[in-house]
Amino acid sequence: MECENIKENEISVHDVLNKVKDGILDPRSFSKEDRQACVEVLTLEGLQVSSMASLLKKSDKTISRDIKEINLRNALLPNVDFAKEMVGRFLKMSLNHHGYLMRIARNKEATISERALSEASAWKVLDGTIQRLQTLGYLFAKPQAIVGDIFHHVDGDVTSFDDLTRQIIEIEKISDSDGEIEKDIKDDITKMKIILEKIKSSEEDNNKKENTNEDVG
Repeated sequence: MECENIKENEISVHDVLNKVKDGILDPRSFSKEDRQACVEVLTLEGLQVSSMASLLKKSDKTISRDIKEINLRNALLPNVDFAKEMVGRFLKMSLNHHGYLMRIARNKEATISERALSEASAWKVLDGTIQRLQTLGYLFAKPQAIVGDIFHHVDGDVTSFDDLTRQIIEIEKISDSDGEIEKDIKDDITKMKIILEKIKSSEEDNNKKENTNEDVG
């Protein structure tokens, strides 16, 4: 059975593995490079060392050594550009999830339960994203600064604390009238209201201080 070099012949690793499983290819004829390409794919598929060793007709020790070399090859060193790229990808995915949930929440054909659940879930996605960006240093940890910035960038859905508070109260009413809403979501809605009130109160205190300073000046 002729060995097929994966790189030279541009053969899919999955195709090679299928031929091995069907007995068309003998894995003992593989080069180290091709064997490790197979080991890398099989590792991602969740196979144990012993299973890979049996399939590729090698010892457990050889496969374990292959895995160690693959891990060293794929090792990452701290890199600012890579970190920025991953944060950007994370933010894009989070906003996509948030947008999808908001479309469901605004879909008139969806049930009340689905709309309420989607609205609450969308908030959790946004809130979790903000917290993650705070942890990574991309946003200030000061709540009112974060929320104030969001209000200026949301596409017209929310423009003030009062608007958001009214929406949350509406969701809470729907949740209370629908037994299908999970308890933890109701708890999250209550927590959101408390947080909003605290932020609003803090904003009002800051405004009073600013006005007082202006009067004194």
